[in-house]
Amino acid sequence: MQKLYIFAVNCRKANKNKAFYFILVRTKKMIKQFILKIRLINPIILGLLMLACGSEKPKYIYKLYFGMSYQKGNISEEEFTCFLDTAITRKFPEGLTIYSVYGQWKQNDTITKEKTKVVEIAVKNTKTVRIKINEIRESYKKVFKQESVMFLVQKGKIDF
Repeated sequence: MQKLYIFAVNCRKANKNKAFYFILVRTKKMIKQFILKIRLINPIILGLLMLACGSEKPKYIYKLYFGMSYQKGNISEEEFTCFLDTAITRKFPEGLTIYSVYGQWKQNDTITKEKTKVVEIAVKNTKTVRIKINEIRESYKKVFKQESVMFLVQKGKIDF
């Protein structure tokens, strides 16, 4: 027996009451095709429809942690933005997320605290991607005289 997916979609017509349309589809592929055809739809309903479809493929989220201080003092926002534009965005133009955090670690019984920039990149886990990530890490260490650039890889499922 084949599953049927039923959705109630709330569509607003110009200057009229809200109207509900019920959509009956047989496969998740048909849901995706329907979403592509819809033009005016409540964003919450669209989000729910897309969640029901699932994401295209599993992706990996690479999180790179860039320390914002070095021997000369602190790395400025301008310096980091320049590095971001030249060394990261050129390698991953599809998009990324950046946020500022505060981190600390212990070394030789001393706790060091430091402002940090985290860059998240959601991509397929390929050899080419891993090479690009390592190139970024090595470049940052060289340019800003860093001992290391921490990174974390998580398997994720990306939906929009």
